[in-house]
Amino acid sequence: MKRILLLAVPLLFAVGLMLWLQKSSEDQLYLSKASQAEQQAQGTQSPSDLIDLEADASDGARELAANASRDEDTPQAPISLGEGEVWLQGRVAWPEGQGWEESLQVYVLSSNVKRGDLDGVLIEDDDEEKTDDEKDPIGDQMVEAFSGDDLAVLLTQTTVKPDGTFRIPVPAWRRSMHLQLLGRHLYMGTPVRVPAPPWNEEFVLEPQVGVWIHGQLQAPPGTDWDRLTSGVRLYKEISAANALVPGGGPPVASFRTRSTREGTFELRGIPVEEHAKLQVWPKKGAPLLRELEPFAPGATLELQIELEKGRSIAGVVQDPEDNPVVGAQVGSFSQAPLAQARGPYRNTYSDEQGRFELLAVPEVPLVVRARHTSWINSDRYNIDGENSVEDLVITMKQGAHLAGTLTMPDGSPAAGVTVLANLDGLHVVGMEGVGMVEHMGSRSTSKTDGEGHFRLEGLADLPYKLGAKSEWKNQVVRVYLDDQRPSEDEIEVQLQISPSLTGTVVDKDGQPVTSYTLLARQARAATMVTVFTNEQMMHVQDDDGRFQLEDLLVGNWQIQVQGDDFILDPPFDVSLPLEDPSTPIVLTVSPAQSITGRVVDPEGRGVAGAEIQIQGQGLEVAQRLSRSRLTPQDISGPEGEFKLGPLAQNAVSLVASADDWCDSESVATAAP
Repeated sequence: MKRILLLAVPLLFAVGLMLWLQKSSEDQLYLSKASQAEQQAQGTQSPSDLIDLEADASDGARELAANASRDEDTPQAPISLGEGEVWLQGRVAWPEGQGWEESLQVYVLSSNVKRGDLDGVLIEDDDEEKTDDEKDPIGDQMVEAFSGDDLAVLLTQTTVKPDGTFRIPVPAWRRSMHLQLLGRHLYMGTPVRVPAPPWNEEFVLEPQVGVWIHGQLQAPPGTDWDRLTSGVRLYKEISAANALVPGGGPPVASFRTRSTREGTFELRGIPVEEHAKLQVWPKKGAPLLRELEPFAPGATLELQIELEKGRSIAGVVQDPEDNPVVGAQVGSFSQAPLAQARGPYRNTYSDEQGRFELLAVPEVPLVVRARHTSWINSDRYNIDGENSVEDLVITMKQGAHLAGTLTMPDGSPAAGVTVLANLDGLHVVGMEGVGMVEHMGSRSTSKTDGEGHFRLEGLADLPYKLGAKSEWKNQVVRVYLDDQRPSEDEIEVQLQISPSLTGTVVDKDGQPVTSYTLLARQARAATMVTVFTNEQMMHVQDDDGRFQLEDLLVGNWQIQVQGDDFILDPPFDVSLPLEDPSTPIVLTVSPAQSITGRVVDPEGRGVAGAEIQIQGQGLEVAQRLSRSRLTPQDISGPEGEFKLGPLAQNAVSLVASADDWCDSESVATAAP
């Protein structure tokens, strides 16, 4: 038994770490969050199934805050509709004891975006304010080589009136269009799906009550604030323990914002269970990490944060023979477990003499280390919590290499093309998962010579993914290889024309489906699971049911299609490029089912706000990774009612979860 436990612990650790690295290294342009789920419109049919929730030890729901004042209705200026736009209107159902908030906004999104991901849609980093040291040109190249995601998410928004109503013109309806809501305290964990017009009834948004955090950043004494904004983030503390928990890790349960140029900031609609650490990255002054008090529904946290000047850490980066290393990225991190995954306090790059200086570093115990594309990550250098350091010597370490030849599609040498290697967390084996902690962020680049030769140096004895992108005869050409380990043997790599995929969607009678949502995602086989990346979602409206996907990566892809009452079952798996790309594929959808029911407590009373999902099989991490933004789920209504669909006409099992309750038992449904 002990031997089994000794084997199982590193295996679980490796799986959890693998998920971290996958999320952080794929450079998702859409959202670096957990996979999204599609919510159906609220059901109006009579419930046919019941899901019981067991009472939690916390003994029921918490009390909500006192009534908020309501302002008088203010008239809005008329809005001119453009071609293809339609009106969408509805109202907000105030939670008990909660009313209108001046900042309450309704957002129209092109897809399902949960509260935990909404900040990633609404708030973007201001690249113009980043210094040259803060920018990461290699990271930009990684995006080009390894990612194909590029989705417009936020379509439009409006302010809710004091009487709780809203009315907004929206672009032409999309099959996966959703409504989200966010105010100072009010938020919705899951958005409301917008069905096809015409809309005979108003949309009713039922928010939850969270926490509003607002604060003021004070510049360090004697420092010119220079009207620069600061990054602010709230997140759960990272530890080796929650690395094993699906949903744990740096990108999850993270809420972020930016301060104004006057130093004020706010974090709106924070779920009560998400209290943890507040991290601030100011342009002037030392970054800080602050523990916040436990939250309560409807609470307001007012923070006055006085930034410190901090200290400086300077030194030199050198190779094992004491020669200066130019362009090494030097970062300072907290000494907390796995803090490197959370990101550095400060970054900088070594100059031509190998010198570096980290300014405005917090006076707390730190770890300083360097990485470079030609060397293995340096050792960790522990720095105490006081005083500046002027003579830190960081020595890089010699690593392994991977060399080869890159050719164009016609076999000619691919000269002057950048080849990139990025640590591949999906192919670790056994204790490698533990060892990967020391090499997080490891990457290497090499530009091919006139004969197409490249040599990637500074690699750890771990799997890497290789990527390159170029142009050939006015066409985009790419290469993507995973699970590539350092070796003395050279490899041959050929760029290929970036494949496309065209096809039509028809019903069971062979007639074209003129309106549907299509999701394409790349399938990568890992040690224990299949991971899906590079999602591309499109809303198709075509009289002939045609679609076309461009600039895809070579490899295995999965295509999902669905509408209100049909679904592609099973999803279509395809390996790209096709042998005959000129012949369109034909996807035949089937009639779908929807499941209605109620979520109830042990006394049979309806439970509102419960999340209903399909119960997967096997490891929960595998379930999460197999879900997509088209996977249906629902939130129960005031009486616990729900409607889940579209679903394939098979037997499924459902499970419900809600705040202050244990998850329900799995409820099996029979096939129609």
